[in-house]
Amino acid sequence: MPTALLVNDDGIESPGLLALRRVVESFNFKAIVVAPLEERSGTSIGLTLAEDIRVTEYAPDDEFFGYACSGTPVDCVKIALGHILRDSPDVVFSGINRGGNLGVHCLYSGTVGAAIEAFINGIPAVAISKRNFLSDDFTESEKMLRKVMPVILGAIDKTGGIFNVNLPDLEKHEVRGHMWTFQDPSPFVNLYEDKFDDEERARVFTPVYAPLAATVSYIENNRSDHEAVGAGYISITPLDPYLTNKEDLKKLQ
Repeated sequence: MPTALLVNDDGIESPGLLALRRVVESFNFKAIVVAPLEERSGTSIGLTLAEDIRVTEYAPDDEFFGYACSGTPVDCVKIALGHILRDSPDVVFSGINRGGNLGVHCLYSGTVGAAIEAFINGIPAVAISKRNFLSDDFTESEKMLRKVMPVILGAIDKTGGIFNVNLPDLEKHEVRGHMWTFQDPSPFVNLYEDKFDDEERARVFTPVYAPLAATVSYIENNRSDHEAVGAGYISITPLDPYLTNKEDLKKLQ
C-alpha cells in the first residue's frame, strides 16, 4: 500500500484536513498526518530556528488521528521525514486549505510551503485549497477533490512534480472540469486597518484580509489559475520552487 504524508497550515483540527484524509484513504493510500498544533497560515517555507518544536499524538475521542507539531508546516514535513516515518512517503498532500492559494498567494502560503519542502526532498507533492475563505464546510470541496484525484495522481506518475490545486466555490455538479494553468503574476492586494495606539505611541496595522482573501487585481488571460477558478474550473498548476531566472542568466553569461 502506498503511503501519503498529510499536512496543512490551518492546524490539525481543521475540517479540511479530515476531508483530505478521507479522500486520500479512498484511493488506497496509508495516510499519516503530521500537522501544526495551531493555525500557521502565511508562513510560506518558514521554519523554526530559535525554539524547541514539540510533537504530540492527537487523538480526539481517544481515536488516534495523527501528530500535532508546534512548528510550521515546513517543520511538520521535516520532522515527519526525519523522525516519524520509517520510510519516505510516496507523496505529500497539503490541505485542504481554507481560502484559495492563487497567483502570488503561493509565495505566502504555508500550505504550498509544505508541498515545496516535500518536493525539494525528492517527494512528489500536491497543495490543495478551496477558494471560499469564510466557510468551514468542506463537503463540496471533498467531492471535487475526489473527482479530480485520478488526474492529479496521473500527473504525479508522469512528472513526479509539485502541483498547486485550487477548487472553485461551487457545488460539485456545477464544476466545468479541470484546467492546467499557470500562476497569475498580479500583485497581492495589501489590506490593513491603520490605527494609532496613544498609550504605546505606535501605529498599529491590523490585517483585514479575511473577507477578501481571494482579492487580487489579476491580469486577464485564458490560462491563469485565477481565471480558471473564477470560470468554474478546478485549477491545477505545476510549480517550480527553484528561483533561478534562466532567461536572464543566459543573457548575462
